[in-house]
Amino acid sequence: MVADFLLEAAAQKWNWVAFDMDMDEPVFHDYASASEAEEFCSAANNQFDYGEQYFLDTNYAFLPIANLAASFEQKPDAREIELIEISRQLADLNVRLQPGWKVSDLEPFLQKDLFFRVQWQQVIEPGKEVKRFLGIEHKHPGHPHSWTGHPVAFLQDLNR
Repeated sequence: MVADFLLEAAAQKWNWVAFDMDMDEPVFHDYASASEAEEFCSAANNQFDYGEQYFLDTNYAFLPIANLAASFEQKPDAREIELIEISRQLADLNVRLQPGWKVSDLEPFLQKDLFFRVQWQQVIEPGKEVKRFLGIEHKHPGHPHSWTGHPVAFLQDLNR
């Protein structure tokens, strides 16, 4: 079952997989992006049975398909990971770990050559990187309802 999914994932160029970690024979759900997989897991883990008045017991998680494939490969003994150097390199690249993660949490991923999610923030300098600007005007007519009657008008298209 896993092998069939991995073969199809390679053929379809899927990147992420989501599944219920508590199931003996999980159903795999494929996604092109981590955000799609995360959204699916969040929704699946928060399903409420209104008839019975309780949340369904699910434990959906997602990971890169490459990690799922790597978990079935035989790897040589783990090598030593220099976490201080990893921390410095991440800082140099302006890369941050996901909320709740510590650098020490990366060690098993790095030892097994597995992928892990990070956050990257890029500062964009519009004068250097943007080739086209659109001028849009938004008007608020002053009534008490903020959700109605907000005209938007196209003003100008500026190409560099």
